[in-house]
Amino acid sequence: MNHKPLILCADDSLSVLEGWKMLLERNGYEVLTASDGMEAFQEFVSHPVDLVLLDYHMPHMNGDNSRSSHQILQNGCADRAVLRRRLELAE
Repeated sequence: MNHKPLILCADDSLSVLEGWKMLLERNGYEVLTASDGMEAFQEFVSHPVDLVLLDYHMPHMNGDNSRSSHQILQNGCADRAVLRRRLELAE
């Protein structure tokens, strides 16, 4: 069974998200989309994402905040389950 790389695209522009999704899926990737930084972070915590394409200016959490959160996870400084629980409590 072939593993398709999973890419998370985060942008507050629906047309940009649709364009990225169409292009990437056509080239053999699986794609998740998020329309703001918080949603992107939730998707990142919930799925084994291989790559994140992140718009810098988004509502609820800008690119710096999202990127920092993703780096914490990638560096092994936080557990995905713990962060997922914190997100649930914050909602």
